[in-house]
Amino acid sequence: MRSERVTSIDAAAAMRRALVLAASVLVALSGLSTPARAQEVPATAWMTYSVERTVDEGSGTYQGYTDGLRASGRYDFTRDATTLRIAADYRWIYRGERCEDGAEVRAVSVRLPDREYVEGTDLDDYDDSRERLFTWVWIPPELAVGTRLAILEHDFVVIDREPHATPGGEVPAIHVRAEGTDARHDAYGDFQTDYVDDYWFDAATGYFLESRYVEHDRGALEGVSGSFTWTEAVRVSGASYLTGTSAAVETTPSCAGAVTTRPSTDADAGFLAVFLGSSVCLMFAVFGGTLAALGALVWLLRRISRRKVTIEGRAARVRPIATRANLSPIPSDESPHFAAFLGHFVDHALRAGEKVAVVDLDDGRCVGLGIGDAEGRVASIFARNGDACELLRAHLGPSELFSEHRHETIPSVQQAAIRAAAPTLPLAYNVVETFEILELAPTEAPAYDASVVSRMTEADLPAVAALSQEVHGVRGERWLSSALSVGDLGFVAKIDGVVVGYAFASVVGDRARLYGNTVGTAHRSKGLGRELARARVAAVFAIGASRVVTEVATWNVASLEVVRSLGFAKVGTMWVETASALRVERKLVRR
Repeated sequence: MRSERVTSIDAAAAMRRALVLAASVLVALSGLSTPARAQEVPATAWMTYSVERTVDEGSGTYQGYTDGLRASGRYDFTRDATTLRIAADYRWIYRGERCEDGAEVRAVSVRLPDREYVEGTDLDDYDDSRERLFTWVWIPPELAVGTRLAILEHDFVVIDREPHATPGGEVPAIHVRAEGTDARHDAYGDFQTDYVDDYWFDAATGYFLESRYVEHDRGALEGVSGSFTWTEAVRVSGASYLTGTSAAVETTPSCAGAVTTRPSTDADAGFLAVFLGSSVCLMFAVFGGTLAALGALVWLLRRISRRKVTIEGRAARVRPIATRANLSPIPSDESPHFAAFLGHFVDHALRAGEKVAVVDLDDGRCVGLGIGDAEGRVASIFARNGDACELLRAHLGPSELFSEHRHETIPSVQQAAIRAAAPTLPLAYNVVETFEILELAPTEAPAYDASVVSRMTEADLPAVAALSQEVHGVRGERWLSSALSVGDLGFVAKIDGVVVGYAFASVVGDRARLYGNTVGTAHRSKGLGRELARARVAAVFAIGASRVVTEVATWNVASLEVVRSLGFAKVGTMWVETASALRVERKLVRR
């Protein structure tokens, strides 16, 4: 299933977490004993910076694992006697098992003189925290050696006041450090960690200069020993408080060929075929609050697909489906609204050459069906259980999925969090957008303008593919062709003989489904989406359908008005979820 609005998937999280990682294991807080003197610090300031992070030197179970993050951006600061206001604008790129990138603009306030965030932070991992949190970008410049201070939720100590190299030359700096050992017992394994975290701040203004973090982890995952090293550096590249530097922001490269927009369609959304929704750039924000979440999260999720998982006390496994005959009976509660169409969806996907898989338990029961869409980089997953959903998502590949169930937890990860006594339980997937599922009972077949709307033929497919490319960013030729080959009813809207809109309907027994209503941008607001909808309703009732279902994005008011005017009423909700939001609580991961 595909979403339609212009969006990037949780791009914010990746960079915020990049900063957390560069800054995060760093920061420690206990109250400041010496009030800041606001008059000594400029009322306005800015800094540009870069982030470099690597996870490598793996052995054992981490053998061969590596990833890296680059980021750059600008922070603008405005302050008065009581408040420090921070405006952040940054871009990031992650390269590991896949390439992901994104950008973020964010604004927060910090209360002076204690440096506590007023509401939220510039790092989204901390937005929902119940702890007191303190900014990492500024400390009081008069702090003496030996003073303890707070950054985010951790404790640091001023270890020196010394010259520090910057792009503008050496400047007097305040050097703070946190170091020690820790232990981790969680879904990522059992590890002992040694870390050293250093920060430097400008001695004249207290603003950030640089941070360096190194962590060595040794232990085991699933009984297999291993180790890894995580290094991270955040460096100011220019700042108003540093002479001889400019405001130029280092360019952070983006993933080649990334598409970040989803143009809207004129009516009902698609739910399976790539051409039904819109082009998707899955900017998978694989970064959590620490090493495992930042670097090993994607790796972990891949591991979940290979390790033993139990569901309802039974061993579960992913089984690829090559033909309809291999499909296990799928309980209707795995798909409350589309159960009648699941076999049809499988036929459609297999003819289009897409991956299809199920999750079977060792007692023979099927607890989930997953259907891929390689061109659209999305999956449709019909599974209530979070572990079953994640097994299918990891097998199919995309980080974004369409689901009739909201997966707030992955049970195996939740259980690990409970065993680790985490203060909060990790979320499973974030919600990108929602769709209304609507149904129409038998009614009088509506009339439509047959001079404009007609049945789609094979000869129309090139023009339909071109329109799909224009509106959705993908041609979807395999899906288009397979839709007709499995018996779906296709309709086109033509003006002066040119295809300017198209739509499809499926009929299985006495159930029908409308999907894929698409109208070219130059021909919208002319009632063509309404005519395509009316034509399909008339067609499916004419061949005996007693119920018709469709799904429409909740933000697509025009499309909702079209189907509601025909008598459709909401019967459920569909979620577009993304694994980029799978977070493991920082304390869970680090301890």
